[in-house]
Amino acid sequence: MSPTARPPRAGQHSSRPRLHVRNIHWTFHLGFLIAMVVFYFVVPMHPERSLLSLVIGLSIIAVCITGVGFIIIREAFYRRRVGEVRLRVPELLILVEITTIAFALAYYAMAIYSDDEVSGIHTRIDALYFCMTTLATTGYGDIHASGQLARLVVSLQLAFNVAFIAIVTQMLSSSFFRAESGRTPPQAVADRANANADADAGAGPGGDADRTEPRD
Repeated sequence: MSPTARPPRAGQHSSRPRLHVRNIHWTFHLGFLIAMVVFYFVVPMHPERSLLSLVIGLSIIAVCITGVGFIIIREAFYRRRVGEVRLRVPELLILVEITTIAFALAYYAMAIYSDDEVSGIHTRIDALYFCMTTLATTGYGDIHASGQLARLVVSLQLAFNVAFIAIVTQMLSSSFFRAESGRTPPQAVADRANANADADAGAGPGGDADRTEPRD
């Protein structure tokens, strides 16, 4: 007698499409990260056309900073209104890489435009290395900004670092709160306020002291 097939458990098939979609999302994000690295090394930056390279580098960083800044400001307002952050780890990694590539291109463009802007950058690897050390705020002194334009760009990157750390902190705090209570912070505050109001209304003006003990 052949064994009877067991019926699938509830939610067993529904979890597979979610896992498939999650894998697609991670694959897309990983492919985008690799594509950005390839773009960094193939975008034209010719030393003989240093002025054009400088314009290209500064234009790229302007577009990237505007876009990333808009996303961060939007998430900050959404965090204040709703109490949670919509960005997840893959999106945050993409934002970090976009800004890192943009700043590295700007540093490399300034280095080939003038030797007085950034001291120590000779290749794209040098520019990426300097950008990563600035992002981590662990400069070693071997490469440093010496010109006014380079120092302005470094200041912009440091400002981005502060904003990015703030948005990540908000994301982690919201995720931790949802994991602990299962509700968003505004909902939890509202529930707590309603519970306190109901308790005060049930206790009366005098609380438990005004309640009359039953007589035998």
